[in-house]
Amino acid sequence: ALGSDLACRVGLAIEGGLLAILVVYLFLRNAWTTAVIALAIPVSIIATFNVMYGAKLSLNIMSLGGIALAIGLVVDDAIVVLENIFRKHEQGLPLHEAAAVGTREVGGAVTASTLTTVAVFFPMVFVQGIAGQLFADQALVVTGALIFSLIVSFTLTPMLAALDFKPTPLPAADPVVQSGNPWRRNLSRTRVALLEEGPMWLLRMVLGVFVLIGRLLGAVMRPAAGLWQNGYNALESRYRGLLIWALDHGTLVLGASAAMFAFSMLLLTRIGVELIPPFNQGEFKAEITLAPGTPLEKTDGIVRDVSRSMQGNAWLAANYSVAGTGNRLDANAESGGENYGVVNLVLQPEAFQHEGEVMQELRGKLDNLAGLTYSFSRPTLFTLKTPLEVQIAGYDLDDLTRVSEAIRAKMQAHDRYTEIESTLAPGHPEIQIVFDQERAAALGLNGAQLADRVVRSVQGNVA
Repeated sequence: ALGSDLACRVGLAIEGGLLAILVVYLFLRNAWTTAVIALAIPVSIIATFNVMYGAKLSLNIMSLGGIALAIGLVVDDAIVVLENIFRKHEQGLPLHEAAAVGTREVGGAVTASTLTTVAVFFPMVFVQGIAGQLFADQALVVTGALIFSLIVSFTLTPMLAALDFKPTPLPAADPVVQSGNPWRRNLSRTRVALLEEGPMWLLRMVLGVFVLIGRLLGAVMRPAAGLWQNGYNALESRYRGLLIWALDHGTLVLGASAAMFAFSMLLLTRIGVELIPPFNQGEFKAEITLAPGTPLEKTDGIVRDVSRSMQGNAWLAANYSVAGTGNRLDANAESGGENYGVVNLVLQPEAFQHEGEVMQELRGKLDNLAGLTYSFSRPTLFTLKTPLEVQIAGYDLDDLTRVSEAIRAKMQAHDRYTEIESTLAPGHPEIQIVFDQERAAALGLNGAQLADRVVRSVQGNVA
């Protein structure tokens, strides 16, 4: 599962980079300009590995998520710098001078824009607790990528933008030495073929392949880029009219903005709050607890009936159950014993999004059974036991029971809470054995030997 999650993050990062390059091309409609901006992505990301190495970070889900997030951010500085360079070139400046002047003009704005984003992510590196453990790697990766993207936009991007692709005549190759000695003449011909003519032909072939690929991609992308540009032009023309109308009706626009803000604040009170959202891994289990003292046969029958009732669900790939864990001498006091059972459900790979519906169906079947309590759980990735816990402290067990039951009743009356449990569980039926110490001593026995004999008689002994 870990390998598939990491592979998924890497795939998402690659897809995000390709989509970012595609969007840049649709707006700029220039292959070389797009390539210059696209180079900022791998250079910045690879340079970020130095930060990860220095901070002793690994490639995990959170750091790869930071890389995927940074891919969409690192191109911003290069776009601003490159656009200003070409604007200066269109105004008549030579490429080299346009690169220097254009970069200098927007340097302050680009630096301020990048540092404001860094100011959002970098403080998360110092957050303590669970939030710090979760997001510190991601925040540090994004911060490093942004800093390196700023450096790339001030160095690599202007340098590539200043390149002039006018054809430059190549120096003439040294002629083959004309000599009466055939060995010397053949050696000179071999030298020219291997060191001068051969590499030139190989370079022409490689460039020809790239030119052919570029023309094919251009032929494919040109209609899409044209449609995109036409739509953008139409949107731009309408935006001008909308902007003029908004400037002429300032009171109405401000009033609508205030109303939308108030409505958003109202919706904020309806949004749930939790530390970490539940992780849907395509499987969950229902832990069923019957009344203390319930024999194993009855527990097994109820758990088996519940499991069979879910077999007709088309979204399930597997369904199995377990009744009883150990006995009263070695079982877990909270989740164990003959009155405890588990129903495990595994969803089909394409039905992960229907987990809530399957869980609701199983909840309805369990609610119709009297005398049991149940709770749902998923495979855990963290050590958090429940999303919400209410701790009650006191010295009187009866008062603790009364208060906890009152709180549970109020929470059950609210539609936001389900599967409410209390750790104050009733005791299990038990038999207390009191040894006659004087008689045991007369027979040469002690308390430890007697207790061990009772345990073997009840629990058995594995040979």
